[in-house]
Amino acid sequence: MGLLGWLVLLRCANALALRTGFAPDEFWQSLEVAHGLAFGYGHRTWEWQAGLRSWLHPLLFAAPYATLRALGLDAPWAVLVAPKLLQGALAALGDLCLLRLAERHLGRGAGRWALACHLCSWFSLFCCPRSLANCLEATLSLAALVLWPLPE
Repeated sequence: MGLLGWLVLLRCANALALRTGFAPDEFWQSLEVAHGLAFGYGHRTWEWQAGLRSWLHPLLFAAPYATLRALGLDAPWAVLVAPKLLQGALAALGDLCLLRLAERHLGRGAGRWALACHLCSWFSLFCCPRSLANCLEATLSLAALVLWPLPE
């Protein structure tokens, strides 16, 4: 198994180990909306009713919900675990992008230290595997920076 596989295992375990809520938006701006899309019921806050939010982030979680529903595997535990595993995988992708970006600009050794520091950060462990839009934005920003041909 490669590094990405180990990071996915780590971040999925990290996501499953979290038993607390950090910010209301990790539910009200993603999972609750995705649940409504997949299962036909749920609450939408005023931002959704006024059309101020994008559907892209909740659609990411609606897909596994809809798959669980279509397969008849939508038990409460599965509905709870599916977005955690998805966000854990996304956090792992962000971790790998952080490593690649640091390696490119600081060297291989410094890249490894950057990843180690990131993975040992309590805030990273607490926030990255959550279903907040900011966590997805961080991963996408890191991926964009890795793919962008920055002048050296």
